[in-house]
Amino acid sequence: MGYHYDGSEVAPRGWLTGAVWHWDDLFEDIMQTIVDGEFAGSRYNGDFRGSLTTGDNPLTLTEPGPSVSPDTAALMADARGHFGVGDSPFAGPVVDRDGVERVAPGRKPTLAQIDAMDWFVAGVEGDIPTG
Repeated sequence: MGYHYDGSEVAPRGWLTGAVWHWDDLFEDIMQTIVDGEFAGSRYNGDFRGSLTTGDNPLTLTEPGPSVSPDTAALMADARGHFGVGDSPFAGPVVDRDGVERVAPGRKPTLAQIDAMDWFVAGVEGDIPTG
C-alpha cells in the first residue's frame, strides 16, 4: 500500500492500493480566493476540512492491484460510496480497549471529537507518547 504516491509500478504484483492526494484543483481555488480578496471569511480561513460528501477532498485511491480480489475491490468501492454520503467508520457503538463505551450506538462523533481522541479501541496495543 502507498501513501501520497501511486507506487503500483514499483511492485506491480504486490501492490494493493494507495492514497493519492490531488491538490491542484483545491490549491487553485484557494489561490483564486486569495487573489479575489475573499480569503477572510471564506471556508479556507480557519479549520478547513475537505469532505468526501462535498467532493472537495483531494484524496483518491489508486486502482486496486492485481493481487486484490474482485470481491475485495467491490468492498472497497462500496465503502467509498458510503463515505461519500456521510457514513462514518467511527459510527457507534465504539468501545475503547478498557471496555468503556466512547461512541453510543447509532451516533457519529464530530470532527472535533475525532481530533481529540486520546484512547485506543480494543485490540490496539501500545501507549500514546506524552511530552
